Amino acid sequence: MNKYKRLLGNSAIFAVGSIGIKVVQLILVPMYTYCLTTSQFGKVDFINNLVSILAPIVYVGITQSVFRFALDEEIDKQKVFSTGIIFFAGVSMIIAILGIFLERLSIDYIWYISLLLIFTTLNEMTLDYIRAIGYIREYAIAGIVYASSMGVANVILLTCLHLKIQGYLNAILIGQLVSMGYVFIVTPAIRHIHIHKFRYKLLKDMCIYSLPLIPNIFSWWINSASDRFFILLMLGSSSAGVYAIINKFPTVIVSVMEVFSRSWQMSAVEEYGSKDDKVFISNVFEYMISILFVCSVMLLSVIKPAVKILLSPAYYKGWMLVPYMLLAINYSSVANFLGSLYTASKKTKEVFYSTFLGAIINVVFTIILIKVIGIYGAIVANIMSFLVIDIYRYIQMYNLNKIKINYIKLLMLNGLFIVASLSTLLIKNYIERFAICIVCIIFQVLFDNDLFRSLKNIYTVTKRRIKRD
Repeated sequence: MNKYKRLLGNSAIFAVGSIGIKVVQLILVPMYTYCLTTSQFGKVDFINNLVSILAPIVYVGITQSVFRFALDEEIDKQKVFSTGIIFFAGVSMIIAILGIFLERLSIDYIWYISLLLIFTTLNEMTLDYIRAIGYIREYAIAGIVYASSMGVANVILLTCLHLKIQGYLNAILIGQLVSMGYVFIVTPAIRHIHIHKFRYKLLKDMCIYSLPLIPNIFSWWINSASDRFFILLMLGSSSAGVYAIINKFPTVIVSVMEVFSRSWQMSAVEEYGSKDDKVFISNVFEYMISILFVCSVMLLSVIKPAVKILLSPAYYKGWMLVPYMLLAINYSSVANFLGSLYTASKKTKEVFYSTFLGAIINVVFTIILIKVIGIYGAIVANIMSFLVIDIYRYIQMYNLNKIKINYIKLLMLNGLFIVASLSTLLIKNYIERFAICIVCIIFQVLFDNDLFRSLKNIYTVTKRRIKRD
């Protein structure tokens, strides 16, 4: 049971940081909706998503290599980090020069995009490194430091100085700088950087590992974020802004899954190939989907009044998107879980095929469905693409004898979610909607033994961890 306790213990620590981040972000949402128009928020969301796709491509996925190679016991961790940082510095110099040149061509926000590429990658690489070498608590606190400093900067820049888009982007940069400063002060990360420990052969091995991930990352971005670009291009920046701000509510579920995913990546590497890895992987999967679906139904029960209270009227109409967004997030979480098994085995080429197939489906159906059902078409295409990825990856892992799932339970959870979603969308009376969602949750608690066991284990391990710390 030690491996289960270790997974839950790490998750508990990550949860502290993630919950803190999401609390700050949710507090900021009303301010965004009143300080930025739907069109302005659509533009800043476009910039954020552009950086998220460009960063791993420009830096050839080096941050993921640093994390994965730093987990190997037989490799000198300082050589891994030093090699990664020196490679990062070289690429960053090129980006800075290009940014200065392109800014003279009067390309909107190009200098911000360049700075965000540099600081986002450095922040991510440093955080992944300290996570890999065991500074999990500091990793979690760094997230809170980032969110808090960004939040304070947003309040000053948006509400006091009224800087709009520039204020929002400057706040992100300030948050990243403060977060990196904290990490370099409280961890030995900066002391692990030595120019003489750069190894060309190690860099080559790291690039061989990460290069196949680049088309996978791009394909994954198409599956998870390209919908915003299609909405922006086909429906306008106002629709993109509504979509982006409403998406912050179901991302509460994403934060829960990120907490789990960060610790699961470490456990997957440690346990993959062990004698009972199939049992461990299958059990963890069952626990994950139990928590995933019950959290989704809980959010559905309060989403409409929450959106009405927190957002300005210009954004309110988007609340009906949430049930569809949640289903897409649930399926993407399953795909991420199965994808970690490829990463654990360093079989990064195989993971690409499923992601690429999903990307093709996503693009084709997004273009078709947006023309038919508008903004909903982008989300439906997401659901379809992630479902295909889930099936493809599960079949592969099942054939490798790495996982087995309970199909009846999976159908039951999807059925309960559909019932809760339909009640949210079709029933006007809030008490009746809330009651149906609660009945769905009670039904799951009664018939899903994995949910009860996982909640009990989370409570026990978290309680022990808190007492120990």
